[in-house]
Amino acid sequence: GGGNAEFFDAEVEKVIVPDGTKVIPDKMFLGIHAAGFEVADSLEYIGEAAFYLSDVLEMDVDFPNLKHIGKVAFMKTSVRDVVLHDKLEYIGDGAFLYVPTLRNITIDCDFFGLGSFYSFYSVFSTTSRDLYYQEQQRDKSTFGDVVFTEKSIAPPNRIAAFVYLTFNSFDFSNAKW
Repeated sequence: GGGNAEFFDAEVEKVIVPDGTKVIPDKMFLGIHAAGFEVADSLEYIGEAAFYLSDVLEMDVDFPNLKHIGKVAFMKTSVRDVVLHDKLEYIGDGAFLYVPTLRNITIDCDFFGLGSFYSFYSVFSTTSRDLYYQEQQRDKSTFGDVVFTEKSIAPPNRIAAFVYLTFNSFDFSNAKW
């Protein structure tokens, strides 16, 4: 932790987190506006509200060494695609809440083992009303897919977490049950 929204409402050409960087502190890029996003694979920790309210075009979350995504880290952002790799150990509530640009989610980890019974549901929203609002804001032409890989453990009783999210398909064919 320790960030203090240094770039709030700043306009930059590109957010670049250089190779060797392991931590993005709490609120580091809160409210930033940028046309691009480039983060090194060395990243292991994204703090709470690190990108909250940011408007970064072409923003994807796909960091193979990431272990921690803080609460509301990407809330109200323009994230397009999310890949959750097998090194992930923690994901905070509301991490991807109110992300109308979200297209694809790939779960390549034991996501449901990372938190409570409602962990997935609470990551993307806290209530069904919030999810309904989020769905109304999404560009329906960009809906993609949710894919569970062989590393995913997806008990059927937790799949209800997806009930309000709309995607073209849900692929559970490789998930462990």
